[in-house]
Amino acid sequence: MKKQMIALICFLLFLKSVNAEWIPVRVEPSPLFPNDSINMNIIFSGMDCADSINCFAAGNDAYRYRIVYQTTDAGRNWNILYKPDFNSGIKDQFPLLRSIAYPTIYKSVIGCDSGVVIKTGDGGKNWSRINTPIFYEDNYPEYKQINTVKMLNEKVGIACSGQYLIYTSDGGNYWSYLSKPDSNMSSITGVEIFTPETIYIRVSCWTIDKECPFKFSLFRTNDLGKHWQSYDFSNIGSMGKMFFADSLNGWMVGGDPNGIGDQQIAKIGATKDGGRTWSIQFRDSLEPMVMPLFDVSFYDRNNGIAVGRIGSTLRTTNGGLNWIPDNIPVDLTKPYIINPVTCFRNVKVPLFYGLPGRIYYYASTSDVYDNYMQSTGWFISPNPTTDFINVFVRAGSEPAPTGEIRIYNVFGQIVSTPNPTPTLPASREGVRMDVSGLAPGMYFVRIGDRVQKFIKL
Repeated sequence: MKKQMIALICFLLFLKSVNAEWIPVRVEPSPLFPNDSINMNIIFSGMDCADSINCFAAGNDAYRYRIVYQTTDAGRNWNILYKPDFNSGIKDQFPLLRSIAYPTIYKSVIGCDSGVVIKTGDGGKNWSRINTPIFYEDNYPEYKQINTVKMLNEKVGIACSGQYLIYTSDGGNYWSYLSKPDSNMSSITGVEIFTPETIYIRVSCWTIDKECPFKFSLFRTNDLGKHWQSYDFSNIGSMGKMFFADSLNGWMVGGDPNGIGDQQIAKIGATKDGGRTWSIQFRDSLEPMVMPLFDVSFYDRNNGIAVGRIGSTLRTTNGGLNWIPDNIPVDLTKPYIINPVTCFRNVKVPLFYGLPGRIYYYASTSDVYDNYMQSTGWFISPNPTTDFINVFVRAGSEPAPTGEIRIYNVFGQIVSTPNPTPTLPASREGVRMDVSGLAPGMYFVRIGDRVQKFIKL
């Protein structure tokens, strides 16, 4: 074992050249703090993508001013689209942004405090404010925050605050209440919409003098709230956000307290039958800190991402049968208490926000092949994999690595070498390597003094 540890230490010495898959991107500085190069005061509350390259991120600047960012290159650069309204006056008159839906490149609806939405129909050039029926309710402010808004298309959408469920069929100009499954419900914690009349809501409640019947309930309506069917998920326990890739495949994320302070064991629950039955797909302590998962998003029913604080991320390429940790390195001496948000809907590479002033995109998919090759000179695909990998190297140009290909395990031991061993750089078509005989886990491809990691499922 001592020899293995020495080998591991030696192997890690040349990992400095490894290019991280999670790439931090340029975010336009805040107008409020233009000299703050890392935008420490911008806290995003949601991201959504209309297609593979156009995305919006909604948030707040110093918890005082509304701000919306836009990317038109799949998350590589973010520019301010809706600037802080510095002299807006009373906070309730211009409430903070809490959630966002971006169904088309021209249409976006953002849920805000106080039962307010703001919306655009021209790609963000102009925004208008709409007071929904929630705005006029005499209730606690936290019950009037529109924490989730989902748009089926540019016309039809659903939104919820803690206690209210509202619906639009004209793009957000007019909103009406939908009847909840039971008027005694205390909190609606999530919504999904699949057809103009098919809606899922997740609810919970707090009671002092009686048992809560809705603590672990997902409700579905096929007739716009006239009738509701209840599905129980008590077998997976308390959960946070949910995401459905389609009407059958959905996921929830959260955590279980482990009895030590506020630490929690992260977990992911999944359904394959539209919420009727649920099972635990992942339950483990996240590194580098023990914490729950806060957000989840899927590109399709196979490719997804779940995220926690301190740069913790989990990815899956098989619908959650395997969740692979792939954390973003952070400085643990700094306090990172921001609840992270992620988006994988429509966009081909997942986006992540969970560190002050930083948005990241994942750079090891074929969608970013050219950009990634330009900066690194080589590329491994597929990753994760089950049977083989292709090692692509840009021929005849730096910074392409040169030398023989070797695959190492985490102890720095060679576990695979092509026979005969090709010398690189090679053509853009790549070198195919059979890894079907390797045990599941993390491995490293080394070419000369250059290293990249891959996951064997």
